[in-house]
Amino acid sequence: MKQVIRIAFWSLICFALIFPSTGFSQNLTKGGFSMGSYEILNAKGKALMKNLRAVELLNEGKHIIGVKEDFSFELFDVQTGEKIAQEGGLKAPLFLCQGNPFLILIQDSNYYVFDFNLKKITENGYREIKDPQGKRTSLLVKDENSNWGIINLDGTEQIPPQYLSLDYGGGELNGILYPVAHLFRATAKNSESFYINLSNEVDIAATANSCCYSMGEQQVVGKRLMLLEHSEKIRGIEKTLLGTTYNSTNRENNNPAEAFKWLYQGWQEAPESQYALVKLTEFLRSNPEFLQAQEGLNLSSLYRLAGKQSPSYILELAEYFRWENQPDSAKFYYEEVVKITSETNYSRVGAHIELAKIAFREGNKTLAAQHLNAAKKAASANQSPLPEYKLEELSTMNLPTNLKYGQVILYKGEKFMVLHGTPKGVELSNGTYLPLTETDFKVLNESADQFMTSCYACAGSGKVTKTFKMTPITVYSKPELVSGSKVSGDYIKTTSYTTPSSYEGQETCSVCYGKKVVLKK
Repeated sequence: MKQVIRIAFWSLICFALIFPSTGFSQNLTKGGFSMGSYEILNAKGKALMKNLRAVELLNEGKHIIGVKEDFSFELFDVQTGEKIAQEGGLKAPLFLCQGNPFLILIQDSNYYVFDFNLKKITENGYREIKDPQGKRTSLLVKDENSNWGIINLDGTEQIPPQYLSLDYGGGELNGILYPVAHLFRATAKNSESFYINLSNEVDIAATANSCCYSMGEQQVVGKRLMLLEHSEKIRGIEKTLLGTTYNSTNRENNNPAEAFKWLYQGWQEAPESQYALVKLTEFLRSNPEFLQAQEGLNLSSLYRLAGKQSPSYILELAEYFRWENQPDSAKFYYEEVVKITSETNYSRVGAHIELAKIAFREGNKTLAAQHLNAAKKAASANQSPLPEYKLEELSTMNLPTNLKYGQVILYKGEKFMVLHGTPKGVELSNGTYLPLTETDFKVLNESADQFMTSCYACAGSGKVTKTFKMTPITVYSKPELVSGSKVSGDYIKTTSYTTPSSYEGQETCSVCYGKKVVLKK
């Protein structure tokens, strides 16, 4: 029978790892050091490796590596359980290249790229290979002279080592930041940092975007001058970046007409770029007069395009139709936000509030309550309160989630005391639940005392008498000789005693928690 390898994580906090067709399961054991230790088990629960500093699934779950304390390691095939043969002296670095079709390993203090048969992809060793920090198609390497360059995954040299430092460009952020993930940040001797591409060409826009910090508030002017110096060469999102320098927070340096010119050209030349689309949309939202500058350009179409990339723009589109007094279109796009986002996405807060208002106007209080509860859930997940200014229209609505312990309500002709909120609804004093979508109840200005009675367990005192057990302790005193005597045994006799095994005392009543009253049954 084929062996299936499983990971066991020894720790106080353990969770099951479930992988299709591999049969991974949970094994709980005491950890060997403070942050936990790892082992690799076969399908029968037998440990193949113990006391490991790291265990990782690699190569899309096809292989598993166990790293020992001295950074030596074993690599296994997950499906067969076979150990992959390796050359002597191999060590794993601090990182393990998760998500990549290769391994970076150390041999004789040099870094090499290996495949998962532990065969070298790079024949020449490097002084260092940088942590890929995600899936990569090229790697940053340092040679024996401490110069950095770039190699391809097949081991061929893309950019010969020549830079003082070299880093991956960075991530993206919903079109808000200028995209540099495809670039590399480099420094050379006697130079500031600049960005290069895989052809070893300087990317003017990315470099301009990161320059001129020493200019303070005039930084935007420095960026603009650098881009204008190369205005005949820049294309697409590079023009978009130039446009943003005319639409900055520093208003004295702004020029809306120039901003629109460059932002529009950038989007026209790079219509698939999220960055170009978002920056143009943001500008036109604040400067709608420029919508007439180009035939066929309208804010709603831009919102639709941007919304495909970020739900917040679908919400903006719904708001746009609301401002234009087109409630049916607004409702459609608010509902779109709800469809395409998770329950905890912050864009849902505004969408659910507006949908609650629409339902309230239509007389559907139950649906309005559902939307308000959903808005609260999304806001709570983002540790944010609901925007009160948006809730004025709904201020007359009763919501069970607003009820507090001890309040008295009138519901279906009967009075009840409010206990606690639960997933079922709000628990009431008679053991029933008020549905979270119920709005047909009234909060009364009455005391909850009418639902309470003296605690039967403590007779209304809030305390109960209890016998506390103790571990008996025998206490001894040291014998001393009588003053002036040298005769052995001529000592003051002392006594020893044992502490009591129990004593009586009082503690807070566990039924009423010291409040002296409980609910009437």
